[in-house]
Amino acid sequence: MNVDLYNQLIGQFKLITEPLWELYGSYNGYSGFPILGTILLGLIGSTYPSQIAYHLGAITYITSQMRYKSNWLDTVISFFMGKLAGVYLIIGIYLWSEGDWLEAFLNGIRNLSIPLYLLLSISFFKATNRTKSLSFYKGFLISFMLSLIMDPKVFSIINLFTPWILNESLFLGWILPFLYVFASFVPIFIFSILGYGFNLDIFLKKNSTKKQMHYFFGFALIILAFNQLFLYWF
Repeated sequence: MNVDLYNQLIGQFKLITEPLWELYGSYNGYSGFPILGTILLGLIGSTYPSQIAYHLGAITYITSQMRYKSNWLDTVISFFMGKLAGVYLIIGIYLWSEGDWLEAFLNGIRNLSIPLYLLLSISFFKATNRTKSLSFYKGFLISFMLSLIMDPKVFSIINLFTPWILNESLFLGWILPFLYVFASFVPIFIFSILGYGFNLDIFLKKNSTKKQMHYFFGFALIILAFNQLFLYWF
């Protein structure tokens, strides 16, 4: 991994992460308030490189669905459900296996982010009516795969709240990962609300913009794939 580039990307969001870390640590990591602590960790984790790449990939795909779907908000739900499934899987593996094995597994998955984003970009250039009709399941699967791509900082954040899962009640053990995903999904929720409020879907449905935006989304994902290449392979 390109450590210098990684640290530079993290530094771009210090204005957001540092106050949140101070708030999180002000009461010893909110050890007595696991719900609030988990929400803060989710917000913090959303600013790290792997999660920013996830947000950009999700926003690109969701925006593409606005072009031909009247009910594109179900794509937002499918992405949320996919990420939820991915995080539950990672936490389950972490609790039932050796942490070192899981970290090595995530390192290997992280290297697959480049071909994954490239394959996603190709789907924009070769979309068919059949793939459009399966957009909910496609969105769930894409989100699930992207959610498994975690950089070391995000994995360390998950390590901070997994002890609460074991020490709290069964209900909180199930609800804490949900709250973490919900908090980390806030940037996509904000984009969706703004897109709905400003009628972005109506603009994208215009025939004069459909084709241009179709290729724009594909090339945007190619650029994102190259960013992942320089970040994780060099």
